[in-house]
Amino acid sequence: MRKRSLFCVGVLALLGTVRASDTSAAADEPRAIEIPTGQTITPEAAQGAVFQDLDPKLAAAPDMRPGQAVALSVAPDGRTLAILTSGYNRFFSEAVNKADPKAATDPTRQPEFISEYLFLFDISTPKPKPLQVIEIPNTFQGLLWSTDSNRVFASGGKDDTVMEFVRSGTSADSGGGANAFARGRTFNLGHKSCVGIDNTNPEYPFLGRCEPITGGLALSPDGTQLLVTNLENDSVSLLDLAGGKVIAEQDLRPGAVDPRHRGQPGGSYPRSVVWTSATRAYVASERDREIIALDISGSSIRVTHRMPVRGQPVALVTNRAGSRLYAALSTTSGVAIFETARNTLLESVDVTAPPSIYPNTRKLGGASSNALALTPDQQTLLVSNGGENAVAVVRLSDRASGQTHRHGDVDNDGDDDDKPSSDRPSTVVGLMPTAWYPAGVVTSKDGAIWYIINGKSETGPTEVPCQKPQGSTEPCPSVGAVRASKLRPQNRFLMQLEKAGLLSLPAPNASELARLTQQVARNDHFDKPALSAADRRLFAFLHQHIKHVIYIIKENRSYDEVLGDLGVGNGDPHLTLFPQSISPNHHAIARNFVTLDNFLVSGEVSWSGWDWSVSAQTNDFREHQEPLTMANRGMGGEATGFNRNISLGLPTSARRHAELSVYPADPDIIPGEHDVAAPDGPGGEEATAFLWGTALRAGRTVRNWGFWGENRAYNAAASTLVRDPYAQKQQVFFSTKSALTPYSDPYFLDFAPNFPDYWRVKEWQREFNAYSARKPAPNLMLIRLGNDHFGAFAQSIDGVNTPETQMADNDYALGLILETVAHSPFAKDTLIISIEDDACDGPDHVDTHRSVALFAGAYVRQHSVVSKRYTTVSVVKTIEEILGLGPIALNDALAAPMSELFDLNSVAWAYQPIVPDVLRSSQLPLPPTDHPVAATPAHSAAYWSKAMANQDFSGPDRIDPASFNHALWRGLKGNTPYPTPPQQK
Repeated sequence: MRKRSLFCVGVLALLGTVRASDTSAAADEPRAIEIPTGQTITPEAAQGAVFQDLDPKLAAAPDMRPGQAVALSVAPDGRTLAILTSGYNRFFSEAVNKADPKAATDPTRQPEFISEYLFLFDISTPKPKPLQVIEIPNTFQGLLWSTDSNRVFASGGKDDTVMEFVRSGTSADSGGGANAFARGRTFNLGHKSCVGIDNTNPEYPFLGRCEPITGGLALSPDGTQLLVTNLENDSVSLLDLAGGKVIAEQDLRPGAVDPRHRGQPGGSYPRSVVWTSATRAYVASERDREIIALDISGSSIRVTHRMPVRGQPVALVTNRAGSRLYAALSTTSGVAIFETARNTLLESVDVTAPPSIYPNTRKLGGASSNALALTPDQQTLLVSNGGENAVAVVRLSDRASGQTHRHGDVDNDGDDDDKPSSDRPSTVVGLMPTAWYPAGVVTSKDGAIWYIINGKSETGPTEVPCQKPQGSTEPCPSVGAVRASKLRPQNRFLMQLEKAGLLSLPAPNASELARLTQQVARNDHFDKPALSAADRRLFAFLHQHIKHVIYIIKENRSYDEVLGDLGVGNGDPHLTLFPQSISPNHHAIARNFVTLDNFLVSGEVSWSGWDWSVSAQTNDFREHQEPLTMANRGMGGEATGFNRNISLGLPTSARRHAELSVYPADPDIIPGEHDVAAPDGPGGEEATAFLWGTALRAGRTVRNWGFWGENRAYNAAASTLVRDPYAQKQQVFFSTKSALTPYSDPYFLDFAPNFPDYWRVKEWQREFNAYSARKPAPNLMLIRLGNDHFGAFAQSIDGVNTPETQMADNDYALGLILETVAHSPFAKDTLIISIEDDACDGPDHVDTHRSVALFAGAYVRQHSVVSKRYTTVSVVKTIEEILGLGPIALNDALAAPMSELFDLNSVAWAYQPIVPDVLRSSQLPLPPTDHPVAATPAHSAAYWSKAMANQDFSGPDRIDPASFNHALWRGLKGNTPYPTPPQQK
């Protein structure tokens, strides 16, 4: 067993010099990769580090590599490592289904692999050796070994099962040779849907499907029983392994345990579970922020204690004696340490960084602690910080480790470590750089090697145009001639490009850990001041002169898709689907003000995209939910302000049911306003990490048009849509955040692609013009313009019913906002920002995350191109600096604002909106034109309804992106070949 001094001797002394030391790159600096959060990753920075991809070795899809690794576990004998994936992981094969005559021209008919994977590695040597890959239909996060190392158990995710894999000892049908694992039993848990939701209710499609999810697993100390968390059913199941069946299930909600507590929040979204003794186990309720103690006797489970925690508990681990319980708190970047004998909290540790590196005095979240491991000596806790792309190394106090004494001065600080631990709190002594979003960490049996999995990787371009041999004069082939592999969806969807990996490294000594901590400080900007002196001067001026920020968030478009034909900046016109003729205002704003040709959105699709846009972070739940949802693997109901498709804008089931009868009346269904998908604000304030909350806390005024709304007009019939809700006093906006309700316009319809953005802007103009008449206007104005998402063509009103007209409508609406502000009393003290929440539905030759960001108004540079890389986090930081707000989380606190966009001499500005020609084919009341316009959409609404018949437009990004993008390309580009992946070099 390696001594604790291997990690900790002199670490604090070494780390204390990091801020003052030279942090310039060494000659052997590892390759650094920038990611769209604004951070850098260096996964192979450690001496002796080995980074391996996860190759399922599919003969029909040799290029396939899965993403979203979520769990890993070392067998008790120390020889085998298991890794589980759980996410998107859909891959179209190169093979053509020759039996289908339409396969050569229809990409949706190509073979597709839809699997998760269990990887097994031999770790008896320093570098893990791949042993076997097992395909699994669905999984979530549960993964563990039997006590004899001969069986592996994995959760079945939305299949509501636990799967057993048994060491066969033969090569027959196992695919792995001698001692390979073969599929054993499948344990069914018996849930038909998530708790309290009737999927057969004909009204239920309003809410969407809600499926069970098998979550965490824990094996009893004697190896005979398995505890399973039912994430979407708020319960735990007890499996008898000998009998192969469920022998007990315990609902964890207070009202289900004791009727006297009906309607009281508690026990929901149980994710992690651990057994500490033969009769005691603990389960973490992620949504309700509590650790629940369970007494287990035979086939009986009883809830005995509820221990609240500050933050969402997502992972549990215990020491060997079961006397200490450690909980990773995703939303507060912390670890809670409990004594199990008395169920008392011993310590809470901020694991963001060593205090000498970043003291985190404001208690900012964003590190997203999501997995734990104890070193074999049980004196060091390893914490996977997904949001930091790092593993924190925590020196445990004697009290926290459960050990009463030590010998000598093991941490080399000049003090005798035999003294009581009350003088020695647990503390972070170092950080280890990892790949993007680490999701699990374990050590070898002797602690000499550490293993870390990650869920994401950098992506690169989405697509590039048809490739031709150098010097070729032949045109790209037409659709009829191109081979099928160029016609199918090219596996270039963002979540297909984000790959998982396995990092192995020797346990670092003190000096190596100090060096690696400096590397993380560079990667995450801990080593840089929040603002340079020049930035401080610039933003002090802007703060004095810009009093209003209008923040517009739109949907899904990539840079090349809209601005590839701009003529300035780094665009590729071959990939442009909505050129200047369709989006003239986007083009005019980019040309007249600042062309940002290297702006990357930080989120993948709408769920995380909106989180990043207003919170500069996600939480760990979101990171695991979103890929599953996009792949139709469950967990589809946690949109902005929804849990299990239930709006949290009202705190009780009674009020929800009274407001809308389709909502369940049961008081124990999602009681309260806890939001499992919402990050926490400064100081660990629950679920308040939103830009509007930061503004209100800073004494600024806020008005909201469409953010975080429960739109009840999804796919509504055209006859039911009201163009001017204010005139009829018909409420159309219902907030999913009660804190935002007083600041929201009830007459502004949020996401609904069947309702033109033109009418949304008319409602916004009504209120803005009132501000202009009486002054003042709100400091922060939030506007949702989502019709560049497209959809609901058959239900759309006013002839805005094709991608061209919906994009043109969105474009013109944006132009109207600029015109309104330019002619208002606020023209000289207002900044207008428009971004996309994500870029998932468009091709781009630079990066899948590259998107459209437009800035206009006072002090914005004019006729300029800025190619510096900025991200969504940069936008949030810029708004904070201009309005004088504090940071929301670590990411924006450590980010630099967008200084290069501003010119203190550019005060005067004007804007005249342009009506896109194709929009005149609609019935919108547009201004007259003095020249004839013949532009019409390429296809009718009926064509698009048929082409998109398999898509779900009931909410943002519920579509299948591969087939959606392909249908969009085919309908707008005709016979132009679908873009192929970049040529391999």
